[in-house]
Amino acid sequence: MADKDIAIQEMSKTVSRLKSRGIDANGLFYGYRDNVVEDPGKVLWKPEDAFVKVFPEELARVATKLSGTETIITMMLMAYISYDSGMLTKGGGYPLTHDDIQRITGYLKKAVIVNMDKLVKKKVFSRNRVGHAYQYFANPYIFFRGKYINNTLVDMFKSYKQGKNES
Repeated sequence: MADKDIAIQEMSKTVSRLKSRGIDANGLFYGYRDNVVEDPGKVLWKPEDAFVKVFPEELARVATKLSGTETIITMMLMAYISYDSGMLTKGGGYPLTHDDIQRITGYLKKAVIVNMDKLVKKKVFSRNRVGHAYQYFANPYIFFRGKYINNTLVDMFKSYKQGKNES
């Protein structure tokens, strides 16, 4: 059996185990299915790239309330939203720090702190303090990654949903 066949067989077993636990494993086979044409009028577009679900109407509504800098920071941080939890992470589950956000955006640390504070007040992100550090979470009513989100994330933005109906 070729290495590719063994890998596909192992992935199939993994997908079955994940599905039995209620975990969506769509897209796991993309690397091996690139040459399969399911519809000759379509192309499998950038399957290796991660993507973020964005709700355009909500993003447009929020964008009218953001400054240019806040908008840029929001757009740049979308790539760091983790699956299911919505936490902004740098990989391995480690939360982004202000220094990380400064490196990503190119803004001075003071500008990062001021603008992240404004984005939290405008409920684009939520901020939780853990020890001496902060953890930021994306508002799932605007954007998120994955098919499911955990209940804690929904609770974090409960006031956003309620306040949205008043606007």
